[in-house]
Amino acid sequence: MVFFTKYLGAWPNYISTAPGIAYAYITDYKRNRKDIYNQANSLSVLARKIRVPSTALEKTVADYNSNPRAGTPGLLRPPFVALGPVRSWVLTEGGLRVSTAMEVLSKSGEAIPGLYAAGATGQGGIILEGHGHHLGWAFTSGRLAGRAAALREVR
Repeated sequence: MVFFTKYLGAWPNYISTAPGIAYAYITDYKRNRKDIYNQANSLSVLARKIRVPSTALEKTVADYNSNPRAGTPGLLRPPFVALGPVRSWVLTEGGLRVSTAMEVLSKSGEAIPGLYAAGATGQGGIILEGHGHHLGWAFTSGRLAGRAAALREVR
């Protein structure tokens, strides 16, 4: 993701929430996440830093510049900043296998009638890093499981 830094340094243009930081701005990433913060004075150098084809990044930025978001200019002047590459993490030792309705699945992959999982138990082994993500998943998965259980009881 390439950013125009002027617009990501103050409210309401935060990038994310993070542990210990309610709202993380580009300066927080520059200071605290040197592993994913990349800056360059040209798109070709930035592409090399984040290990993507230069032509693909230049085309993406050109496409964006032809139709920028309302209230923000195109990505026209350096420095150009990208966060990434971002890595996903998957656990292999935890969580129950669940269906999209949060039904717990047996070893053979069949839903166990009337058994649902939510929160960390229903993550299926995926790590949720970041401020509030576990709470968001607990609320969402609990609602999905509750809805599925209620619909099952109605049938």
